[in-house]
Amino acid sequence: MFRLAFKNAKSHLGRFLLSIIAVALGTSFIIATFCFQTAINSTIDSAYASSLNADLFVRGDPEAQSSISVSQLSGITQNRQQIDVSLAEKICQLPDVQAAYPNINKSIVVVGKDDKPIYSLGTVMLRGIPENFLQFSGWTLESGQLPQADNEIVLEKQTAIQGNLSVGDTTKIVDDKDILDVRIAGILKAPLLAPGELLVGMNQSQAEKRYISDGKVSQIAVWGKFTGEKTSASVDNLRDEIKNILPDDSHAEVISGDQMRQELSQNVKDNIGFVNTFIIIFAIIALFVGCFIIANTFSMIVHESLREYAMLRAIGASSKQVFSTVIFQALVIGGFGSAIGTFLGTVLIQIIPIILKNFGTDINISALPNIWQILIVFAVGISISIISAIFPARKAGKTPPVQAMSEAALPKPIGVGRIIVGGYFFISSLFSIIIITNFDYFTNTLGLHSLKNYESFLASGAASGMILAALLLSPLFIKPVIWVLSSPLVLLSRVSGKLAKGNILRNFKSSANTSSALLIGVALVVCCSVLAASVQTSVSSIITNNIKSDFIILSQNLRMPKSVTDKVKQDNSLASVDPLYISQLKINSEAAPIISVEDTFFKNNLDLATFSYIGDPNEALEKGELIVPKYLATSQNFVLGQYITINGVDKDKVEKDKKIIEQNVKKSILEWTQKNLKQPDNSIIEQIKNDETKKVMPDLPVVEKQFKIGCIADIMVMPGIVINHKDFDAITMSEQQMLFRIFVNLKTGENSEIVKNELQNKVKDYYTISVLDKNGLNSILGSTINIVLNLIYGLLALSILIALLGIVNTLTLSVVQRTREIGLLKAIGLSNGGLTLMLGLESFLIAIFGTILGVVLGINGAVATQKGLKDSGLSDLTISYNNIAIFVGFVVIFSVIACLLPARRAKKLPILEAIAAD
Repeated sequence: MFRLAFKNAKSHLGRFLLSIIAVALGTSFIIATFCFQTAINSTIDSAYASSLNADLFVRGDPEAQSSISVSQLSGITQNRQQIDVSLAEKICQLPDVQAAYPNINKSIVVVGKDDKPIYSLGTVMLRGIPENFLQFSGWTLESGQLPQADNEIVLEKQTAIQGNLSVGDTTKIVDDKDILDVRIAGILKAPLLAPGELLVGMNQSQAEKRYISDGKVSQIAVWGKFTGEKTSASVDNLRDEIKNILPDDSHAEVISGDQMRQELSQNVKDNIGFVNTFIIIFAIIALFVGCFIIANTFSMIVHESLREYAMLRAIGASSKQVFSTVIFQALVIGGFGSAIGTFLGTVLIQIIPIILKNFGTDINISALPNIWQILIVFAVGISISIISAIFPARKAGKTPPVQAMSEAALPKPIGVGRIIVGGYFFISSLFSIIIITNFDYFTNTLGLHSLKNYESFLASGAASGMILAALLLSPLFIKPVIWVLSSPLVLLSRVSGKLAKGNILRNFKSSANTSSALLIGVALVVCCSVLAASVQTSVSSIITNNIKSDFIILSQNLRMPKSVTDKVKQDNSLASVDPLYISQLKINSEAAPIISVEDTFFKNNLDLATFSYIGDPNEALEKGELIVPKYLATSQNFVLGQYITINGVDKDKVEKDKKIIEQNVKKSILEWTQKNLKQPDNSIIEQIKNDETKKVMPDLPVVEKQFKIGCIADIMVMPGIVINHKDFDAITMSEQQMLFRIFVNLKTGENSEIVKNELQNKVKDYYTISVLDKNGLNSILGSTINIVLNLIYGLLALSILIALLGIVNTLTLSVVQRTREIGLLKAIGLSNGGLTLMLGLESFLIAIFGTILGVVLGINGAVATQKGLKDSGLSDLTISYNNIAIFVGFVVIFSVIACLLPARRAKKLPILEAIAAD
């Protein structure tokens, strides 16, 4: 039976190759994803091993009390206490410690030689560089020297290359404080950095002065002196030594470097894990579409070979043997397809580093897939092949020999069970769509408020249910649709059109299954297109209708120095300048974003008539009350008039403590002068200030303040709790306030273009800051959406490609099955051109049927999704008919191309041999 299976596969080599290609394309994406994930994980681990190569780290305990440090960048609260910088000096005094330095890492902007900011896929980080950095870091100095003066920096080699900068050049860096003119003292070479990361080094003492304003840091890196080889035991001994010298009130813990690196790398892996999931989803879609090709291939082969199988049954072969023959062929397809897919995926993944290198990201993808990854790919490829072949194999084994020998070429009617299941999915999905499109009626009029919890579930269920219904019921209505679609073609092409229509209707189940593969790909593309257009329209609607401001000033890295506001306010042509600050504080013991605005912000910049809200936003700001976004109020069960607690800085106590510290500093300086008989220099004075600050105010004092909810609003441009500047300033330090938007309005009669140019000139020195009108803001957001959409289109093109291969496969099998018919047609005068036209029309009709269904289902899915996400900001539904027309045009063109191979085979058939074929 196995020899027979091989012989059968060899005789139908072309169709088997098409099925193998379908499996190979899907499995190649899976193996590429595995390799990419392994490479990314290896790169991240290696990057942290080289850039954070300390033996131990001292960091804050998990936050046990409500203390706040201004070193917590932009107010984003961390889950750990901040620790004193002075601990580094104390740790350095241990005889087994080589070095101990506070870790300083800041996201910044670096200006290249072309006076443009240097970009990468990751971030540009500034870190402190100690004097003996090269001794323990594992880094090398390519040229120049380490930074000595306050205005000197070093660049990592890749950063210097991207910015075309070299030793001795001057440039600028921009952080959340201001613009700093710097000179490049040297070029460093790191063993490896995190993917996409660029690095700038600043003298450690200068970095501490600039970025550690209160003597608090998140962690201290420690390098040990080890006699002999460093072992885990020696590292543990050093950790115990450091623990013993830490003060009881230091709120610090000591962990190994391996533990720190593992935590950080795992955090990065978790954050980028969606990339692998994203690719795997499209691989699964491709494999699912491939299943239709494989199933269709075996259905047609089995139907063609029924008499052959009947003869086998008649001479003694059991039904199980016939069944196993077909399954063995599927096993061969799955095995060869998986092997080819593994090879293609391994080759594909080698191209990714070349692409990423153009964006300044080095990823080493030299490793081949491991045995377990290969086994998984083979298991997937073989499984889908066998599953796809089960029903045709069952038919081959169960059909009685006598019936098989006499069975006509006509397919059996559609099973009742298939109609019942398909009808169930259709009715259920239709009911879900009715609920979603009339959601307000069901929730408000009928009082079914619990439906709100199932809105997104109903939307996804309606979209997927309709696709399943279409897949099951497509053979039921392919006949009437083909009758309608083929009518004009019959009139135009006469004989070829009639023959094409007849062939499809005679093999309607096979044609429907072929079109189903295309249906899925087109439905997904159309759904994504409509949703993308709807997102763009919704965002544009928010900007155009909700925002009244003439300009919005923002930064490409989301953060702007506060000095930008002062520069903008110098322009006398402006009627109002409203900066928008954001921080993150604890609200009822849970962290939440806090947005600070002027009392007149809504009056100046937003059209409140276009928003839904309860209460009065303007009155709430004037009274010092909170404006809570609807999503947060729903999740936290907040109601209008409720009081909630915000944990902030007790600035009154801070001011009192500052006066005490000032008095103590004066007293300590006097005592030092009397003792040493000379005036202290600046470093001594700075040390005295730090010591006195730690004594009086080791942590910023916390105050719990009650605020009333004055408004609950659904304002998409304000994604957090809104509070006025006065109350915001009362509970936050300046370092906790991040400026990330400035809304600007012109005075009456001012020329907007002239003012826009003037404003852009004022902020040009910050390099990443843009002055945008509504059109500019729409354009930036639209470009971002298009980038994501093009990526999705590229991946979905794989499924459409596989579906078109399915059409080639079906037509090829059709030509084989109709060998005698084609011979007779050629004998009675059908030309090669007419034969090609007949197959072309078949391909066109099958493709257009699947495309029409796909368009309808794609729009249906997009409508259901939009309705389900209406309260989340997807307010407008936009059907991009132009894009849909382009998709349909591409499918039509490629469907015609798909007929060329089968037509070539048909034309080569000798007439006499074709007529004599069985």
